Amino acid sequence: MSSDDVDSNQVCSVVIKSLFILHIHVDNVCINPNPCQNGGTCIPQSTGDFYNCSCPAGFSGGDCQNAIANTTTINVVVVIVVVVVVLIVVLVIVVVCFVKRSRRKRRGSRLSAVDRGRGQELIQKKLSNVYLIDTLQASTSKLNGPAKEFPRDKLHILGQLGSGSFAVVYKAEAEGIIRRGTNTTVAVKMLKECATPNDQSDFKKELRLYSMLDRHPNVLSMLGYCTDKDPMYIILEYVPYRDLQTYLRHIRTGTEPFYLKKEEFKEKKDLTPTEILTFASQVVRGMEYLASKQCIHRDLATRNILLGEGLVCKVSDFGLARDVAEKSQYEMQSQGRVPVRWMAPESLISNMYTSKSDVWSFGVLLWELVTLGSHPYPGMSSQKVIDEIKQGYRLPKPEHCSDDIYQIMMDCWQEKPEDRPDFAGLHTTIDDILADAAVGIQFPSRCTDHLSFYFSYFLP
Repeated sequence: MSSDDVDSNQVCSVVIKSLFILHIHVDNVCINPNPCQNGGTCIPQSTGDFYNCSCPAGFSGGDCQNAIANTTTINVVVVIVVVVVVLIVVLVIVVVCFVKRSRRKRRGSRLSAVDRGRGQELIQKKLSNVYLIDTLQASTSKLNGPAKEFPRDKLHILGQLGSGSFAVVYKAEAEGIIRRGTNTTVAVKMLKECATPNDQSDFKKELRLYSMLDRHPNVLSMLGYCTDKDPMYIILEYVPYRDLQTYLRHIRTGTEPFYLKKEEFKEKKDLTPTEILTFASQVVRGMEYLASKQCIHRDLATRNILLGEGLVCKVSDFGLARDVAEKSQYEMQSQGRVPVRWMAPESLISNMYTSKSDVWSFGVLLWELVTLGSHPYPGMSSQKVIDEIKQGYRLPKPEHCSDDIYQIMMDCWQEKPEDRPDFAGLHTTIDDILADAAVGIQFPSRCTDHLSFYFSYFLP
């Protein structure tokens, strides 16, 4: 054997030995121990101490150390959370509706007590004329002291505000009627030249009725009068936004009152349910006070509700009103001019008027509020209205009116006066509903009727 063969064999032996050692080393990289976690497969590299890991499903990273989130599990968790939240919301709605129903039942029993006469205690508590006056009603507080005879020469007539069947009302400036040295804008009511003796008698009765009333934020106040000669004047507080009927129709139709400049009228494009309920509450407060004074209005309607500063409602126009302090009812001797569509059956049939007949009229007024000044019994003549009411017909529920509000109307329209609530009870009922609406809970479900969406105020 030559030396070259020996050298060649030695070289091959060394190479084989080296490859064997390298193979053992590489295998040791993946075996001692397996560096791939979570069941990953180790794949050694041909050089150095390097390897790759083939990771099973659900894991990632160089050593398969990171667990990949299961999207299906996440979706299931999210669905479970949503279902739990929905169940909680439904439970809250059920509880609120149950509480509301319980309150309404208690309220109904309270109203029945009022109807039986036990509610007079509530009226007596308010005979002192102590009322909470909020910032919107504070303007009434400056009208201090009783009305008295006022010098004509200190009245400066500015222009006509409106006209009725037998009287006309002017805007005027009165020197010192509230504060010495200060001019106050007032409204002056006087008879027309064509007024009849009966009209003159009614005018004097209206003056006497105003004289017996104290200041109240929801009743138009008389500031003074001129009776030394004809024509007689009744000087009233000036209200910038005129009557509620015109205001409601302005909102519904977008038309502007002809007697006010554009800048004088509060621009609005809609009314919220809370605003309409507030109007109703203020009217009820004014009528509750008049009832406590044994005064029957006999012509309660939105046209006879004036809007003062802050859109505060003031019951006005006592042209048909009567003081019945000596008895609880008034019998009209002649039919004359009467507001048929606002009158109770006993008034239409027997010419009998009580505070409960005013309650009937308030139900129609509430219908006007919900319909934004629509005309009651549309398409019917006055005689048709009388005939239908005799047969038990009532104004239908407006399309967007809630059950609670319409139930108040129906309570006011009970055939027997003694079955109707009085104004003290109506005050409590409406303020309860208004308080619920003020909570601001709004659910797109049947329970909406019992919470804040009491009616949709815009009619098609």
